[in-house]
Amino acid sequence: MIDKIESFTNNTSYEDFSKDVNLIDATIMRLQVIGENMSNIPYSLRKQHKSIRWKTFLNMRNFFSHKYSAINHELLWQIVKNRIPVLKEEITKIMQTI
Repeated sequence: MIDKIESFTNNTSYEDFSKDVNLIDATIMRLQVIGENMSNIPYSLRKQHKSIRWKTFLNMRNFFSHKYSAINHELLWQIVKNRIPVLKEEITKIMQTI
């Protein structure tokens, strides 16, 4: 999911992103899936990797699912550009230890 978000947004400007309803919808859906998958990770593993903002992503998933019409496109863009790369890096580290 993270790779798909990155592949569709890496060469996209915020201006283009904010006008592309399909890209916004796809990004939101992928972030929901990421949040849902994160909720299925055992608490014991989450506790070992406190550098990941687990609660933030779980809350984000709930917000995207239940408050769709209130989603701010600029905030969504900031999540894609600032938080997703960090999450990817942290998950890659975890996967290397499993």
